[in-house]
Amino acid sequence: MALEERKEKEAALTDTQKTLSGMNGKVSRAEQDAHVAREAAENAKEEAAQSKDQAVSAEEAATKAREEAAWYKDKAIELDKGKRLVESDLAAAQSTYGGVKEVLLKSEITRGTTEEAEKKARETSNQSRPTLAAFLTMLII
Repeated sequence: MALEERKEKEAALTDTQKTLSGMNGKVSRAEQDAHVAREAAENAKEEAAQSKDQAVSAEEAATKAREEAAWYKDKAIELDKGKRLVESDLAAAQSTYGGVKEVLLKSEITRGTTEEAEKKARETSNQSRPTLAAFLTMLII
């Protein structure tokens, strides 16, 4: 019986060794998988940190863009006010110009009429004024 027991123990030992060998392979694969998982987790952490940095940069850029937009809006409002003032000044200048033009036109008409009247007065005066010879002739008669 000792031989049989020994053979059984050797068979059991061989089975145990096979089982351990299989388990060692599985443990080795599990360790490799765990290593790959750790590397993937580290990569994910790095990518998350990069994404966070990019999000912070994007938020800073968005804030700057909002500030610039507000500045441009203020400038547009100022320019619009200036434009309205210029338009108002232009309308006043056009009105004044129209008045000056009307006064100038009336002045030109008046001057022309005055010149005509002076010319007619001279002509009438020359025609109604007797010449010296005519005057002397009238005296003699």
